[in-house]
Amino acid sequence: MKARIINFLQLFIISIFMMSFSYATDDVEKALSLQQQIDTQKKEMIELGRDIKVLEEVLLYPSKSRVSVYFTMDVAVLFSLEKVKLLLNDKLVAEHVYSTREVKGFGKGSSQRLFIGNMEPGKYKLTAIFMGKGPRGRPYKRGVKGLFLKENSQKILEISVEDDVRKQQPTFYIRDVS
Repeated sequence: MKARIINFLQLFIISIFMMSFSYATDDVEKALSLQQQIDTQKKEMIELGRDIKVLEEVLLYPSKSRVSVYFTMDVAVLFSLEKVKLLLNDKLVAEHVYSTREVKGFGKGSSQRLFIGNMEPGKYKLTAIFMGKGPRGRPYKRGVKGLFLKENSQKILEISVEDDVRKQQPTFYIRDVS
């Protein structure tokens, strides 16, 4: 009788172990399936976010009334940028304080959109004020002004800082690239 009870208990424990193993396998498969679904949903949400951002720009800033101002800078040995202020018809429309990392990014060819907005056709004055350290590490503040004509099409302007090695000074430009 004792032997039958021991055999029964052994079979019972083995069957419980086998059942728990099959449940654990099912749980792992369910967890993996759930993780795949989550990853798919994440990818779809990222794509949806991009699409919404593009749609938002198209709706908020129609191409015929859009004005965009971008900032670029070459390696800039003669000028260490700290801050930029952007004025449109003497009204402040953008201001940015730069980190060391951002300034290094400009040396690698990056650009930054300083301003995007809707504007009626007409003549406008754009002013950019740059602050930072100039040659020999002295505080440096310089502005550049430009007039542009906005017509019934998109206008893209680039503000650029470039080293003028001959003059040993940074040079500031506003260019129409539309």
